[in-house]
Amino acid sequence: IIAFCICILNPLSGSTNLIAVFIAGSIAISALILPGISGSFILLILGMYSIILNAGKGMLTTFSLEDLSIVFTFGLGALLGLAVFSRVLSWTFKHYESQTFAVLGGFMFGSLYKVWPWRNPLNVLDKNTGNYLNFENSPIPMDVLSNPDYKVLTDTIVMPAQYFTESFTLFSLLAFLIGGGIVFILWVFEK
Repeated sequence: IIAFCICILNPLSGSTNLIAVFIAGSIAISALILPGISGSFILLILGMYSIILNAGKGMLTTFSLEDLSIVFTFGLGALLGLAVFSRVLSWTFKHYESQTFAVLGGFMFGSLYKVWPWRNPLNVLDKNTGNYLNFENSPIPMDVLSNPDYKVLTDTIVMPAQYFTESFTLFSLLAFLIGGGIVFILWVFEK
């Protein structure tokens, strides 16, 4: 439930405040350790992704002291978050192995909402004119989705049969079975 709620959150507005950057680094690296939650996605939710990305670019191109301080502070937060959270996770595995696996499995299951591949666009923004196109009751022209001047704002999850274009269901099922088979083989040989 927690992972699902994280997936549907609206992004916050970020800040270049160094304390916020430090905390974002700690949280993002902690999310990278957990399966099912992306550190980049957490940065997007916190509104810090573009700030960190632009600071990294600025540090490399203009050698800005402000950008360097943001990247350095983010790195320090990531190091502290990695040191602390890895120890916490190790301790929970040592003392509560089954419960920790259950929580991590829950995170992976809850995050499936975000990686579900069959989504039909509902509202699209034309970047050139600023007009919104609504496709809730009409089919989406393929030239709209392949055009970089259009941005999908909202979409809805559908089953493969309701997908607006070729769903590649058999290919997806085959890839799922191959992936599951590899995991099963590794699990058998690990024992």
